[in-house]
Amino acid sequence: MCWSLHISVLTTICCWSIGGYLIKRNVRWDRANGVWTIAVAAVQVADAFLWWDGMEVTPEGKCKCGTTNWIVSFLALPAILQLHSVVRQAELRFKAVPKTTLLVAALGLLGLLTLPPELGPAGSIDYTLTHGCATPLPGDKWGSPVWGGKEIPVFHFVAYSYFIAFPLWFSSRTGELTVGLAILASVFTFPGAYGSKWCSVATVLTVYYLFHSGPCVLPIHAKAAYMGHASSETSSTTSTSSSSSASDVPVVKRNGYSAAAQRAADRYMHFLYGTAKMDA
Repeated sequence: MCWSLHISVLTTICCWSIGGYLIKRNVRWDRANGVWTIAVAAVQVADAFLWWDGMEVTPEGKCKCGTTNWIVSFLALPAILQLHSVVRQAELRFKAVPKTTLLVAALGLLGLLTLPPELGPAGSIDYTLTHGCATPLPGDKWGSPVWGGKEIPVFHFVAYSYFIAFPLWFSSRTGELTVGLAILASVFTFPGAYGSKWCSVATVLTVYYLFHSGPCVLPIHAKAAYMGHASSETSSTTSTSSSSSASDVPVVKRNGYSAAAQRAADRYMHFLYGTAKMDA
């Protein structure tokens, strides 16, 4: 779908508008889905800059690596793609990170044993270290951007998909997981520029979220986080009776940075789920 500047801009406007609406609607998983939608559609902002001023071709047919292209290829796109994983894992308070990492490590070992070097983990490492500026896809009438100047290795897609898909399975959102993986697989039916065509996934998932607010069960750890503050406030009046017994419990000192991170995580969980409407 990301085959022109106009499509990239329209995709961004559509996805961000629906993402904002989901955050405002706030039914069950709406806010988590809205934040995810906005983060994914940010790729289209980077692609729009490539279409606008990033892939100038010389008379010899070579693509110039200008300032816009360099900033998008080496700074913007890597940061946005990492943001996708962070946002998805943050929905579950990063509780799924250890299992996701173990799965990706196991798949990496399997890839080393079964895949050609250019498709497996070795190809991913080489892509990370040697990728350049984005270039138009040769032979494509649209000139779709090829991120890094060469196609992203398969293992790159696998690792990326696991970090954003495993939290869905971890939280029993199997319907959403099935839709997302099916759309991601369909991206490979288009020849080349697979990363840039990620906007098709963003658009379809956005429409899916518009009509499906997720399961009625919210994350247990998130619920404990935002309800913990309320329960502590309501129980403050009765805490004096048990103060003598509580005084015998040793106080665990926490590092200031970890305490600040804990408070930030609590606030984010409260934003996502604390006021969500469950009966809508």
